[in-house]
Amino acid sequence: CVRRTLTLYLASGQSIHRIDCFSLLTFNGRFRAECLNQHWFLTLADACEKMEDWRRYYNEERPHGDIGNKVPISLINSGSATSSPP
Repeated sequence: CVRRTLTLYLASGQSIHRIDCFSLLTFNGRFRAECLNQHWFLTLADACEKMEDWRRYYNEERPHGDIGNKVPISLINSGSATSSPP
């Protein structure tokens, strides 16, 4: 199995993080299961609002096992990072 690294830019544009394809596929699966499959999107504005609500929940409230059951925003607020920029 070959692991490839992708560079993703955070929406804030403040930092760059590298993640592997497995992490990206895992995220896509969670996004589909926890957001896309849970909602009917009536308009583009409705879809944007519901996805933004989920993004905030995912980053600001939901604990992540890969980072010690912490909330991702707590890592940014504390000034620590799990990966270094390129």
